[in-house]
Amino acid sequence: MKIKRLFDDLKKIGRRKYLSRNGEEELYFLGNNLTIEIVKLGENLDIIICYNGERSNYLNSNSLSFDSKRQIEYVIKSTSSIEEKSKNISKILLDSILKLE
Repeated sequence: MKIKRLFDDLKKIGRRKYLSRNGEEELYFLGNNLTIEIVKLGENLDIIICYNGERSNYLNSNSLSFDSKRQIEYVIKSTSSIEEKSKNISKILLDSILKLE
Protein backbone atom coordinates (compact mmCIF):
# COMPACT_ATOMS: atom_id res chain seq x y z
CA MET A 1 0.00 0.00 0.00
CA LYS A 2 1.16 3.52 -0.77
CA ILE A 3 1.86 5.79 2.19
CA LYS A 4 0.02 8.58 0.37
CA ARG A 5 -3.23 7.40 1.92
CA LEU A 6 -1.81 6.74 5.38
CA PHE A 7 -0.78 8.86 8.38
CA ASP A 8 -4.00 10.90 8.12
CA ASP A 9 -3.84 11.91 11.79
CA LEU A 10 -0.71 13.93 11.04
CA LYS A 11 -2.78 16.40 9.00
CA LYS A 12 -3.18 18.19 12.34
CA ILE A 13 0.44 19.31 11.95
CA GLY A 14 -0.11 21.00 8.62
CA ARG A 15 -0.31 20.64 4.87
CA ARG A 16 0.43 17.25 3.30
CA LYS A 17 2.81 16.82 0.35
CA TYR A 18 3.51 13.51 -1.40
CA LEU A 19 6.34 12.55 -3.77
CA SER A 20 7.07 9.23 -5.44
CA ARG A 21 9.97 8.17 -7.66
CA ASN A 22 11.77 4.93 -8.47
CA GLY A 23 9.83 2.97 -5.86
CA GLU A 24 10.60 5.44 -3.08
CA GLU A 25 7.74 7.35 -1.50
CA GLU A 26 8.04 10.51 0.56
CA LEU A 27 5.22 12.00 2.59
CA TYR A 28 5.61 15.42 4.19
CA PHE A 29 3.51 17.20 6.78
CA LEU A 30 4.42 20.87 6.75
CA GLY A 31 3.58 23.07 9.73
CA ASN A 32 4.85 26.48 10.82
CA ASN A 33 8.08 25.44 12.57
CA LEU A 34 7.76 21.71 12.04
CA THR A 35 8.09 19.33 9.11
CA ILE A 36 7.73 15.59 9.41
CA GLU A 37 9.06 13.57 6.49
CA ILE A 38 8.14 9.91 6.19
CA VAL A 39 10.09 7.89 3.66
CA LYS A 40 9.10 4.43 2.46
CA LEU A 41 11.43 2.33 0.36
CA GLY A 42 10.07 -1.16 -0.16
CA GLU A 43 8.83 -2.22 3.26
CA ASN A 44 11.26 0.04 5.14
CA LEU A 45 10.14 3.27 6.81
CA ASP A 46 12.21 6.18 8.04
CA ILE A 47 11.13 9.41 9.71
CA ILE A 48 12.91 12.74 9.57
CA ILE A 49 11.84 15.65 11.76
CA CYS A 50 12.68 19.27 11.10
CA TYR A 51 11.82 21.51 14.04
CA ASN A 52 12.85 25.17 14.19
CA GLY A 53 15.34 24.60 11.36
CA GLU A 54 17.00 21.55 12.94
CA ARG A 55 16.61 18.52 10.63
CA SER A 56 17.39 15.04 11.94
CA ASN A 57 16.37 11.43 11.91
CA TYR A 58 13.77 10.65 14.56
CA LEU A 59 16.35 8.73 16.62
CA ASN A 60 18.56 11.84 16.86
CA SER A 61 15.78 14.41 17.15
CA ASN A 62 15.71 16.70 20.16
CA SER A 63 11.98 17.09 19.54
CA LEU A 64 11.14 13.58 20.74
CA SER A 65 11.60 12.01 24.14
CA PHE A 66 13.75 8.91 24.56
CA ASP A 67 10.59 6.83 25.12
CA SER A 68 8.95 8.17 21.95
CA LYS A 69 12.04 7.34 19.90
CA ARG A 70 12.10 3.78 21.23
CA GLN A 71 8.37 3.32 20.65
CA ILE A 72 8.69 4.50 17.04
CA GLU A 73 11.72 2.27 16.51
CA TYR A 74 9.80 -0.72 17.88
CA VAL A 75 6.82 -0.02 15.60
CA ILE A 76 9.02 0.41 12.51
CA LYS A 77 10.83 -2.88 13.20
CA SER A 78 7.63 -4.79 13.97
CA THR A 79 6.06 -7.18 11.53
CA SER A 80 2.79 -5.25 11.56
CA SER A 81 1.23 -4.10 8.32
CA ILE A 82 2.12 -0.65 7.01
CA GLU A 83 -1.41 0.46 7.89
CA GLU A 84 -0.96 -0.54 11.55
CA LYS A 85 2.48 1.03 11.65
CA SER A 86 1.10 4.31 10.33
CA LYS A 87 -1.62 4.46 12.99
CA ASN A 88 0.80 3.73 15.83
CA ILE A 89 3.52 6.08 14.59
CA SER A 90 1.00 8.89 14.01
CA LYS A 91 -0.26 8.59 17.59
CA ILE A 92 3.26 8.61 19.06
CA LEU A 93 4.32 11.60 16.96
CA LEU A 94 1.20 13.61 17.76
CA ASP A 95 1.51 12.91 21.48
CA SER A 96 5.15 14.06 21.41
CA ILE A 97 4.60 17.08 19.20
CA LEU A 98 1.67 18.41 21.20
CA LYS A 99 4.05 18.62 24.16
CA LEU A 100 6.33 20.92 22.12
CA GLU A 101 3.64 23.57 21.79
